Amino acid sequence: MPKKLKVLFAGDVGTGKTTAINSISDIPTVYTDVRASDIEDIGKTHTTVAFDYGEIHLAYLNNRLRLYGLPGQVRFSFIWDMLSDGVIGIVLLANNHRDNALSETEQFLQAFLPILQKEQVAMVLGLTHSDVRAQYKSKDYWRILQKFRINAPILSIDAREKNDVLLLLEALFSQIEATHRQTMHESGNSCT
Repeated sequence: MPKKLKVLFAGDVGTGKTTAINSISDIPTVYTDVRASDIEDIGKTHTTVAFDYGEIHLAYLNNRLRLYGLPGQVRFSFIWDMLSDGVIGIVLLANNHRDNALSETEQFLQAFLPILQKEQVAMVLGLTHSDVRAQYKSKDYWRILQKFRINAPILSIDAREKNDVLLLLEALFSQIEATHRQTMHESGNSCT
């Protein structure tokens, strides 16, 4: 494992990235939210313009997991590129209450495909707001993942619930471990 463990929380505006990080961070979350100028379009009063930051202490690794919440607007995609260096995983969130949740998810998968194709960068897809009124089923998202040849777990979660978000991270780390084992097997090295 790298010394600096970094995970990105990505997804469109209003998918729960800031909330998810806030629910699990061991330190007070650093926010870069500002009043939204396009409240009608995004459906909330504040939005992230740079990134959110939190940390989880991983006692078993004697390390910290750095959590970065990316801004959801495409106009801030240059920040996505800046923060993707050294990332070990991506938590992609989709607001499953929205009519356009599938197209939003596809847009983010397309944007992050170069990062996901790097060796040992894993991903998990979290469906948020399904408790309000789920628009789509997991199989609808699975079809999109298959279109991009991405093998990632899909979980319905409540970003406000610490255990739900920790379950996403557990699934992500399982993906990372499986990728690592496969790489070790393909290179002929044994993995203990």
